[in-house]
Amino acid sequence: MRIGEASKRSGVPVSTIRYYIRRGLIVPDGEGTQYLFDEQDCHTLERIVQFKKWGLSLETAHRLLSLERVSSGVEQDTVEDCVALLRTHQKQLEDQRVRYQHYKEEINEFIDELNRQAAAPHGSALAPTGVPLRALSLLCCPRCGGAFQISKADMDMTAIFSADLHCSCGYRAEIRNGIIYAECEEKYPFDEPDIDRELYRSAPSELVSLIQKSYNWMGTRIKELSLPSGSVVMETHLNSFFALYKKLTQIDPSNIYVVQDKFPAIIELYKGYIDRLPAKPEILYIAAADNTTFPLRKGCVDLLIDYCSTNEYGIYADDFYLDRMRQYLKPSASVIGTYFYFDPDSRSLQKLREMYPLNGEKNYTRDYFKSGIRSHYHIAKQAEIGVSTDSGDGMTFDFNCTGDALYMRSFLLHPAERHRPEREEE
Repeated sequence: MRIGEASKRSGVPVSTIRYYIRRGLIVPDGEGTQYLFDEQDCHTLERIVQFKKWGLSLETAHRLLSLERVSSGVEQDTVEDCVALLRTHQKQLEDQRVRYQHYKEEINEFIDELNRQAAAPHGSALAPTGVPLRALSLLCCPRCGGAFQISKADMDMTAIFSADLHCSCGYRAEIRNGIIYAECEEKYPFDEPDIDRELYRSAPSELVSLIQKSYNWMGTRIKELSLPSGSVVMETHLNSFFALYKKLTQIDPSNIYVVQDKFPAIIELYKGYIDRLPAKPEILYIAAADNTTFPLRKGCVDLLIDYCSTNEYGIYADDFYLDRMRQYLKPSASVIGTYFYFDPDSRSLQKLREMYPLNGEKNYTRDYFKSGIRSHYHIAKQAEIGVSTDSGDGMTFDFNCTGDALYMRSFLLHPAERHRPEREEE
């Protein structure tokens, strides 16, 4: 819907909605003065109206919306952040002896709702999930390409919950609690699993709004692709970002989703959260220390999500992430993602190299991405999402020096042989 219809539906004046957009509280798809509002945007407007009624500042409302945007409502740590903000506002109401006592009661109800979402099972949440049987055809030995032999399997009619996987060449992996563990030895001395989701929770609200804007752009491109039923969609480097996470209850359940991280703890964390969602697609979870070598058949992926994966991979390798991932893509595949970069002479690049000695020389520069895709990919669409000059004091881009411009560019790529014409959205 257009902004006028969203205004009528919410009772919020158009001028106020535009102000909220400028502040980043609402992040509809679109640019300039033309915006398209979906149900989530209308829900956000309703939330803002509710927060204003309670007397919350726009800054606090923005923070609550940011936490909601990076959460599915089942993470206790994120809920605690929301509750802390709301409790602080309660104290302010008490200190000022605000006359409207029933607003405090509404806040209590909202807190109770958040806690119930995090604590209570959702629908079939307690039902175990495993490696989907229809995903077995995607698996193969990463060393020789041979088929796996499966033994000691605990399974039902839809999934395998535990098993040993072994190949005649000697390669071995295992399935535990529905996760494939493939050579998970520690090999990243400058990194650790973000099991508290500090990267999301510490991100400034303005940066989260830009991240949401990039998610919206990518979501629109995914819809435009009209993937056939049963497609394979893959995302790696979940310890950095997990773009699919907030969309898992909205995306096509006929597809198979493959997610991977080098840290088993991260895969276990997200599987635990996703298992508690009311509806979820079939997901193949892979914990593998090598971020581009998986027990996965070559040429099986229809869509690769690269949300900062190219950046993250470049911190520990000299070669290019999308070149390594080509082996898993079908000739007709697409890549949708967002790349982050600094100006070549920025202080942040120098700090990045000091913090991560293995970082590729040109990683986090625009030229690195442009030259990396030139040989094997063609840009179908791309858009500059925005610029952040403050990543906060937490884990989020902790090498970003305040004041340095961190650019975000979202893209849709096809293998070069598809010869799609380049289009750039200004």
